[in-house]
Amino acid sequence: MRRAERAQRASHRPEAFTLIELLVVMALMMVIATLGYMAFDSLQTNRTRTGAVDRVSGWLLYAKQRAKRDMLPTGVRLLIPPSTDPAFVGANLATQLQFVQQPDNYTGGTCQSIDATTKTATFTGVDFIGTDPSAPKDQWAVQAGDYLEVYGGGGVRRITDVPSATTLTLQNAPDQAVNAPGTGNYRILRQPRPIVGEEVLTLPQDMVVDLNSGRSQGVPTRTTPTGTVNEIVFATTGAVTGVGTGVGQIFLWVRDNTVASPTAEGSAIVAVQVRTGFIAAHPVDPGADPYFFAKDARSSGM
Repeated sequence: MRRAERAQRASHRPEAFTLIELLVVMALMMVIATLGYMAFDSLQTNRTRTGAVDRVSGWLLYAKQRAKRDMLPTGVRLLIPPSTDPAFVGANLATQLQFVQQPDNYTGGTCQSIDATTKTATFTGVDFIGTDPSAPKDQWAVQAGDYLEVYGGGGVRRITDVPSATTLTLQNAPDQAVNAPGTGNYRILRQPRPIVGEEVLTLPQDMVVDLNSGRSQGVPTRTTPTGTVNEIVFATTGAVTGVGTGVGQIFLWVRDNTVASPTAEGSAIVAVQVRTGFIAAHPVDPGADPYFFAKDARSSGM
């Protein structure tokens, strides 16, 4: 009787997995986990790229709208990290943007004289620097890179230095001489400056705007007290204005700096139409012309 009971109990026991079955299941779980990680990593890459593109496009659109609101040319300046950063030594990669705005022309006082030999313009009743001479030069009322025009006509002359609160150094002397007692018929055409109080805008980690030749194209450059900068400035009409805007389109190449190939997945192009100021984001065409999609001015992009 006991023997029969033991046999009956044994028949109801669940069968155990063999070692081979366990190994097969573990292998399948590893494959599924790997595929899931790859899909998640790709999703994260696309999400990061989309976030960077959305930020750049949104900042440009905000600058364009602010130009219309404030009735002053407004734009964004692309900032390249200091060359002391090992990841960016020798690279022309922007990781931050900064809002800039062009103030009204500077007038007032008297332009006493302009020395054609030294190309020095002397003024009275003016203050080009302000009450704090130690303030950064890009916060002065008049800066290197601004332009001087006298007598309301003729060629404008670029200012290369502001030696003091009442003197300017010019790249070239004006067409018309200015002698004592001078003239109040002059104006200084001031170029865009960083907007005081506005925070610097930062792209998501590892995302950059690649300003190297063959990547971004048609981006205007300008000389400032701190060096040459890339910036896109919108006029009050919405069109792109300023130096170097003779091209029809501007292409900003946004990419993941950790990816070896700039044309690989994770790259996109933010296009700006110079004449209309229309802004759109596009994927990089993997074909012969990576700008193929962005060149269609009618396309709304990504």
